[in-house]
Amino acid sequence: CGHLDTYGVNPTLTDPSLPNGVELYVDTNMEIRAIASKGDEIVSGVTTANYQIFGKIDAAAYSAFLVAPDGTSFGWGNNNYRKLGLAVSQSVDKPTQTILPKITDASLDYYFSIFVDQSGELWAVGDNQYGPFGLDNTVDQDVPIQNPIFNDILQIDAGSHEALVLDEVSGDAVLYAAGQLTGANGVYSSDVFLALNEFNNLTGDNVAVAGGDGFRLLLKDNGVVWATGRPTSYGVLGNGDTSSTIVYTPVQVQIENGGSPIPLDDVVMIDAGSTHSLAIVQTNPSDPSTRTAWAWGSNYYGQCGDGRSETVATLP
Repeated sequence: CGHLDTYGVNPTLTDPSLPNGVELYVDTNMEIRAIASKGDEIVSGVTTANYQIFGKIDAAAYSAFLVAPDGTSFGWGNNNYRKLGLAVSQSVDKPTQTILPKITDASLDYYFSIFVDQSGELWAVGDNQYGPFGLDNTVDQDVPIQNPIFNDILQIDAGSHEALVLDEVSGDAVLYAAGQLTGANGVYSSDVFLALNEFNNLTGDNVAVAGGDGFRLLLKDNGVVWATGRPTSYGVLGNGDTSSTIVYTPVQVQIENGGSPIPLDDVVMIDAGSTHSLAIVQTNPSDPSTRTAWAWGSNYYGQCGDGRSETVATLP
């Protein structure tokens, strides 16, 4: 059989095994490293494969966006602040091609949008209040504008007035943010990108980031999710806190455990809406059938999707 790692580290005999002839399901960009073993002995060198998934969809309040496999992009719905990057200022009711260069990633907020072009650089358009474009100003942009500060972006996410970027620096995924930070780096807002070292210095490599209204989540390669920001009455940080006090030091998202919450782990994906968050847990890395969906935060419209009648889920 083989042993594999999906986080860019050479595998050992303690890593998950994949029996001969069993398929591995890949649905996101990842680097897989594998070794062959016989009993308790490694019988091969490390084989590395990089998988890239092209094309993406994203949605924000009343808007949707599509990135085609060839990098062309289309937006439709509410075009307030011209955030869709179209040649027109009005909203459109069908997919309309943008004026962006060819891109690989896109993330929409109600107020603005950010994109990554095929060279790994950042673009932004829309409302620049608080400075989420990171251009050292708060000038709105009705035509997409490039910020050349990054050149090897791994992932982006647009929170409310906040842009989050995972950029590769010397082999590490470093988290940066600009805009209305609400507790990130101990400041309220910044119109230039700041490295969020309270996250970066935590144990483990950064894997994915998600931003909501006044909070942000970071997934580490050990499958644990961390959060900072304002908990609010919706409990968006996922640790049971429903106060209005900004949390500056990252806290772990937790699950109920007979009255003694424990960290939510084995997480492989995260996302956030304005006032709720989602996570996908996969207990067996080689078996997608072990995936389960978790949600927390506002459940006013049933967006947590768990059948509960409560309007708030302060723990996943």
